[in-house]
Amino acid sequence: MSKTRRPHASDVGRRQPGHAGGTRGYLVNGEFDETELAAAVQLCCHGGLVLGRTAASRLSDPQADEHWNAFGLTGRELGVVDLLSGGLTNQQIARRLSLSEKTVRNVLHAAYAKMRVTRRAEAIVEWLAHRSGGSPG
Repeated sequence: MSKTRRPHASDVGRRQPGHAGGTRGYLVNGEFDETELAAAVQLCCHGGLVLGRTAASRLSDPQADEHWNAFGLTGRELGVVDLLSGGLTNQQIARRLSLSEKTVRNVLHAAYAKMRVTRRAEAIVEWLAHRSGGSPG
């Protein structure tokens, strides 16, 4: 039995457009709740096209991979730090991404090292400055 891997924010740039084969949407795990997923499925069933915010921003910006990864973060680290910057606790991030809290702590520890910060608040400040066009560091 093969295990199906959930799409992650880092996958967006690697995926080829699939609309010719019937793909009607792309949502990144952790960026939607059950209600939003149900609405997206309904929209697709009625001929609509659905792109989550990360997918849409990555596809609309040809330099998105370079911009979003100036810190050298992995896709998982990008997702966790982005949720952290939105004010979520480790427990909320873990729930949203279907991870354990320990995994979230480990991912954040690795991200902090790459961002050259030591505290949660520093990471949030750096991340928000970077997202608004500032340079890391």
